[in-house]
Amino acid sequence: MKYIKIFENFETSEKMDYTPDNIKNILKERNVSYNNISYIGEGNYGAAYSLNNGLVLKITDMDSEVYYANKLKDISSDYLIDIKDIFFHKYTDIGYNVRVGFIIMEELDMNKGKYFKRFIDKLNVYDSIKNKPNITDEDILEYFKERLSFLEEVVILKYWKIYTNIIRECKKYDIPTDDLRGGNIGFRGDKPIFFDIGDIYKSYNHDYSNIDIIDLHI
Repeated sequence: MKYIKIFENFETSEKMDYTPDNIKNILKERNVSYNNISYIGEGNYGAAYSLNNGLVLKITDMDSEVYYANKLKDISSDYLIDIKDIFFHKYTDIGYNVRVGFIIMEELDMNKGKYFKRFIDKLNVYDSIKNKPNITDEDILEYFKERLSFLEEVVILKYWKIYTNIIRECKKYDIPTDDLRGGNIGFRGDKPIFFDIGDIYKSYNHDYSNIDIIDLHI
């Protein structure tokens, strides 16, 4: 078993039922090591914690995010998040069996790339050019001429190439792009990485039988 050093309590999400000790006990049961645990933030379906060893723990109640994370486990992608481990935690809450996803992933730099993130968000407007067939460089430059007028043309075309590479990687590994937006992009060095890979339409027809379950009372 890997050694786990226990530090002082940390802030926890208001949306998740887990106390600091709950999380530590579950990680210990799974043999996940960490240096310290600190709360990063939360979204609609879960919360993220830094393990302060280059990894992040995401606790999510979106089953599909666990399903797609499992597809990426131990796969090295230039544009998609590195997933180190995934499992469900099962417990009983007021007579109901509840399972919550635990995803261990690489920690990204969230402070980089504000212009690239704005570029991605501009692609998500209603009349997005991304759905136009046979897009040319001229189409891209025309589309962003007013939307991101402060960017040089060479930068816009570079961003478009990166975006298409992200889309290509998602198709390769069957990862949904419904929630591909600026807020779900972090950086590995200088490379943008798409990390929030759940199906926001909450598909329930996935097979979860090959994902481990930890049945630990909290």
